[in-house]
Amino acid sequence: MIKLIENELIKIFKKKSFYLLLLIIIIIIVLFNHANPDQNHTLEFPKTSDMAVNLWEQNLKNKAVNDESYINSEGYIQDKYSIEFGKLYNSYPENSWQRYALNDERNSISVPLFPTDLHQDIEPNLKTIIDYEINPNFNIQKNDYEEAKKIYEQYMQALNNDDWKEYVALKIKNLRQKSESSSTTSDEKKSLNIEIEIYEYRLKYDIPFNDDIFNDYISNWREEQYLLESFLKMGTSDEFYYQTTQICKLNIALSKYALENKIEYDISDSAITVLSHNKVDARISLIRLFKHFDIVIVAVAIYISCTNITEEKNKGTIKNLLTKPHKRSKILISKILACIITVIITTLFMIIVQYVVGGIIFGFDSYNIDYIGYNYTSDSVFTLNLFVYLLLLLLCKLPMYFIIVTFCIFMSVINKHSIMAMILTLSIFLIRTDIERYSRFPVFTPIAKYFITNNWDLSIFLFGRIPDFNVLTLPFSIFVCLIYEILLLIIAIRHFSKRDIYNI
Repeated sequence: MIKLIENELIKIFKKKSFYLLLLIIIIIIVLFNHANPDQNHTLEFPKTSDMAVNLWEQNLKNKAVNDESYINSEGYIQDKYSIEFGKLYNSYPENSWQRYALNDERNSISVPLFPTDLHQDIEPNLKTIIDYEINPNFNIQKNDYEEAKKIYEQYMQALNNDDWKEYVALKIKNLRQKSESSSTTSDEKKSLNIEIEIYEYRLKYDIPFNDDIFNDYISNWREEQYLLESFLKMGTSDEFYYQTTQICKLNIALSKYALENKIEYDISDSAITVLSHNKVDARISLIRLFKHFDIVIVAVAIYISCTNITEEKNKGTIKNLLTKPHKRSKILISKILACIITVIITTLFMIIVQYVVGGIIFGFDSYNIDYIGYNYTSDSVFTLNLFVYLLLLLLCKLPMYFIIVTFCIFMSVINKHSIMAMILTLSIFLIRTDIERYSRFPVFTPIAKYFITNNWDLSIFLFGRIPDFNVLTLPFSIFVCLIYEILLLIIAIRHFSKRDIYNI
């Protein structure tokens, strides 16, 4: 068997077309990395600009002139404190930490059934002050006004002292007071504790307010944490719930890890994008090799396996092979294994090319950081050598390559035209996403879980992940792949063994 496999590999590596494929692969990788907008998207931090306070004030005056009752309305209070907040914002230099802190203060996240604006302290207190001063004792009690004024002045002192740590410490103090209040609900406490933890991370890991990758990680953590709490509160058990909570937990964990380790790179993995608007470096490009070039690997597998038998048929050399004292089953299996080995070698070649090309285009510095992943089972972050991770992905995808190669060999045995086998196999691969999408409909699920395209990529289970088509399990998918592989192999061997040597 080993000798047969060696002979098949020699035949493959003697083909000029194989080396032409490798050259095409190099060109594809170079062009993709150089020209793809997603790969070359760079960090462009927006500058903080002045708020249009003068326009707001003019509009306020016009409304007051046209409608005297407007001055005593809630809308007037709202507009008035927005103007005062804008003046405060404009009083600090462009791109100062104060402006970014005030932006952070104003922003809130919209999720259902869960409070997300309890971190806001300056605006609510400013509104209380203005409301009382315009309408004394009407909506606001004097003690509430005095407390709001005290807190507001403390924030002003921290902002004017140009000490962001003093400002953050004050935020933590006030958030804790809110959390410890007897009138605070359980959901409000959860929300406040999220904010307290975020501000504590700023102090602990020295992360001032800015528009950089660390603040991006903080924003991502906050958004994903609120979304997770919202979904947990809804308590549904459908497929979308599982997928969303998984992604939220992953993004939260990776964001925290990046902050704790001061990682100035995007640590997204091959399946999930943590920071969607940050520069994709050489490391990320390498990690996403299968995501971007899976179709290329599959195309190589289809071409090599489809032409393996048909070219020998056309040249007549297969008759010489069949006259030798080898069982036809061994001959066929050796061809399948030789094709699989070729696919593996081609994939390793692509990994090396991507490593070099990505390093030249994006710089080799990012390769110093290992793959940073998330274990869904233990709810923990781990690191793994980049090449070990890629080899693990390759191992998970081997069932898919085995099925594709065996199917192509089978088609070549029963048909003299390799083009038909290529088109049919490639079509099945290309529509696999559509098959998976329709498989999620309850009416199709009982049958669709047995479809090979839903089971052949075992990377969907990697690190304890629940796949998008969540009725699947790792043992079940392995079982389905084995059944398909064995059936294809048996049918191909039986057909190949029965063929008359002169009619092949």
